[in-house]
Amino acid sequence: MQPALQHTLYEYLEALPERVIGEVLNGQLHTQPRPTVVHAIAGSVLGAKLLNPFQIGDGGPGGWWIIDEPEIHFVRNLEVVVPDLAGWRRERMPHPPPEDHRIEVVPDWMSGPG
Repeated sequence: MQPALQHTLYEYLEALPERVIGEVLNGQLHTQPRPTVVHAIAGSVLGAKLLNPFQIGDGGPGGWWIIDEPEIHFVRNLEVVVPDLAGWRRERMPHPPPEDHRIEVVPDWMSGPG
């Protein structure tokens, strides 16, 4: 008799329907519907306001990566969160991961669920 294959929480997270957001917190998978269009517009406006001064350096300090809905993996406690926006100082994360959707560097700033 073969033992039954057990899926990891991350495999369950990856298998969620397109209109559902999932996060792994304290060893449990938490799901919620995708944000409404009004919520997405508010996040987009906030991201646009932050992009020029913080990421590009136009009228602000620059030196940041500002990313919409990044998938952040907290490796130490195996949590996965998807905030509306997150920011990293470039001295801590010189380049975003080029070929992956996961970010394992703890952000310096997060906004919204996550």
